[in-house]
Amino acid sequence: MQKIEGALKSVPGVEKESVKVLFNASKAKLNFDETQADLKDISQAVQSIGYDVLKATAR
Repeated sequence: MQKIEGALKSVPGVEKESVKVLFNASKAKLNFDETQADLKDISQAVQSIGYDVLKATAR
């Protein structure tokens, strides 16, 4: 779980304090600045540490 948190927090534009990984639910929630990052950047960060991203949505 900390590995996923670290990967997400390393993405420029992600609000580090907002990162919450819900490992048992296979979800991560976070806030990010859309002018600095997008869902593709965030998904790639998770995939780079060996996890699959099945779905990414923004609200």
